[in-house]
Amino acid sequence: MNEIDYKKIFQLLLDASKLINSSFDLNKALKNILKAVSHSTNCEAASLLLINPNTKNLYFKTASGNVAVLKNLSLKMGEGIAGWVAQHRKSLIVKPVGSANTGKVLLSTT
Repeated sequence: MNEIDYKKIFQLLLDASKLINSSFDLNKALKNILKAVSHSTNCEAASLLLINPNTKNLYFKTASGNVAVLKNLSLKMGEGIAGWVAQHRKSLIVKPVGSANTGKVLLSTT
């Protein structure tokens, strides 16, 4: 079992707080927070999706990499990994299947 590094978590929260307060531009602040979280968790890609209150669909607010590609993309609740997470309100650990790029993933609830 992995031991929780509370010092690292506290530092991440402190850094996020500084990033939130560093800009009055919400989009810039969210992008900076996403970048910091991505770096601290050593993830390959990250995105922040929000729920449209009218359609109940998810839309990309910001993401690492080419955000323009995702600008007009939306997901239904339950669709894809993000849709599953939003619908079930649970986090997931996504692990690639094998070394071949099959596009399949294993989902594990945490």
